Amino acid sequence: MNILITQKHSLLEKDILVQKNKDKKCFSMADLNYMLSVLKIEKIKSLDEYYSNIRNSLLNQDIRWSKYLSIHRKKEYNDYLKKRLSDSESLITEYFYLYFPERLSLFKKIHPLDDKNPAFYKHSSVTGRLSIEKGINYLVMKKDVRNELQSPFDNHQLYELDFKSCEPNLYCRHFNLVPNDTEDIYEYISGVIGEKFDNRDKLKRVILSILYGANENSVKKISKLPIKKIRAVKDLLNVESFNHKLDLEFNQNGFVKNMYGRPILSNSNLVNYWIQSSAADYCCLAFNNFFKTHPNLKLHAVIHDAVIFSADGKDYKHISKLNELYYENLSIPIKINRVQPHN
Repeated sequence: MNILITQKHSLLEKDILVQKNKDKKCFSMADLNYMLSVLKIEKIKSLDEYYSNIRNSLLNQDIRWSKYLSIHRKKEYNDYLKKRLSDSESLITEYFYLYFPERLSLFKKIHPLDDKNPAFYKHSSVTGRLSIEKGINYLVMKKDVRNELQSPFDNHQLYELDFKSCEPNLYCRHFNLVPNDTEDIYEYISGVIGEKFDNRDKLKRVILSILYGANENSVKKISKLPIKKIRAVKDLLNVESFNHKLDLEFNQNGFVKNMYGRPILSNSNLVNYWIQSSAADYCCLAFNNFFKTHPNLKLHAVIHDAVIFSADGKDYKHISKLNELYYENLSIPIKINRVQPHN
């Protein structure tokens, strides 16, 4: 049984349709259940499961009965399914048509560095940020350990591709808060407010703290900046206005949507969650596009805003001069380094 969910007007008009349609993209019940599980919503029961639970409880039997269902029973099931979808309609968005399958396809390209212990990625955190359920956990692997990894392919070297300052870059570039040719987001903001920092890590902490909602006194304490300059950064980043917009959206809908329509079901820190969720999707989508464009490269691991891959000398030469990756109309600067032990 295939399920088609169509958004005819808006998510709030409760117009989810369930029907078979060969001319449009259809999801199987298993696909739909997986999408719902990513959002941490109770799975819709399959036809067999729904009726077998009823029949087995009444007759204490386990038989193949579905082919004997009457038209009335099938209608009963379809009515149940429509209601269940209607209850969840505002959470099943275009994201799962346009972006989620493409995000998942990145992980189908992985060539494990250790076939006996491959990493199993999960996508079901509040923001969609990756976690690893089992296998080699590259997400928490220390840099010096990662530098000891070797390519399993002959005449290939391991490389790591990283987005530079992914989350602040994504936010600022998406909302056109900085020029497109900005190479260093932190240095740009520092220049705008006319403040030089002798410690780059402190500069990063100041900007990220403001971006993610720290109050002015907390920022002043860690930075020693005057309140006037802290407010200048807040004005540049437009944090308060954006947080207000997200707060209104959450209060109206019970969720907010990230850049790609992914529902975020928590309002603990709306700006933080929106940026983290959008960046998690952007990285997967941009990486997937990158490996589709360069099919000879061998993907081994995804590490949030970075990937580890193998390339031979010829293929590396083709990509070595890249300084940014695109997805749709957004680009973020990158760096590519060889993975090798430090002497």
